[in-house]
Formats: sequence, structure tokens, C-alpha cells
Amino acid sequence: PSGRELNDLVRDWVDKTGAQSVVIQGEGDPLAAADVVCETLRLAQGSGAQFRLNTLGVGATDAIFDALALVETVSVFLPAADVSKYDEMLRPREPGAFEDACAFVRRAAASGAHVEVTAVDRPDVDVAAVEALATSLGAAQFRTRSWLG
Repeated sequence: PSGRELNDLVRDWVDKTGAQSVVIQGEGDPLAAADVVCETLRLAQGSGAQFRLNTLGVGATDAIFDALALVETVSVFLPAADVSKYDEMLRPREPGAFEDACAFVRRAAASGAHVEVTAVDRPDVDVAAVEALATSLGAAQFRTRSWLG
């Protein structure tokens, strides 16, 4: 959908339900459609919606960082604290995804955005190391998600 179509959906949702929280995420990472995300956020200003952006933090453009001023929370999934485990778990298409994700957290936090980092509490993940990394990058919050294996 276009930013205009998503804006209409957001406004209808807020009007019909009174809900205020809207999460931007998708089957893929929303940053892959950065133009649509930015347009939606710009158009939906004043709708009463509070936005949360769920992302891997890979491939962010300057426009996305500008748009973070319109987002209440940026939630970045960081599954591991080192590049080899990250690559094993996510199998990114392009090299450097771990470094991009870390740079995204750092830059988003420096811009004043409320950044949350999440990880899945799996037996093969050093969650304490991920939390320490998230904190060192400037994340305001760290949260684990449960894993059932």
C-alpha cells in the first residue's frame, strides 16, 4: 500500500476504535519500504496515533532517521551480540548487517528517539551480552521475548 492508503487506515482505525497505538512492521523489514513509512508518518501526524517502528535496523536512509521524530518507540531486534551468531541466526542477504543494525541503534538513540532493543531468550544466545551491547549503543530499554523450543 501507499503512504496515503496507510494513513487512511490509521485514521479510520483511530476514529473507529479509539485505539492510539499503531505498530509499523511487516513480513519483511519496514525499512525496505522507507518511502512509504516516511510518507505514512508524515501524513498521519495529528491523527492521534502513537507509532512504534519494529525493525532489524538494516538499510536505514537519512529520511528514516528524520522520520523517527514522529515515532514514539523504535524497537530493534538484535538476536545476538556478535557478528558470527547474528549471521548464523538471520542469514542476511548482504554482508555487514550486524554492523548496520548496531549503527542504526546508535544513530537512532543519538537522535533522541526512544530505542528499545529486543532479543529472544534462547539457550544458544548470550542474552546478557546482547543487553550489554544494546546499552553500550545507547538503547533506553532492553526486552527479551520468550522462546519455546
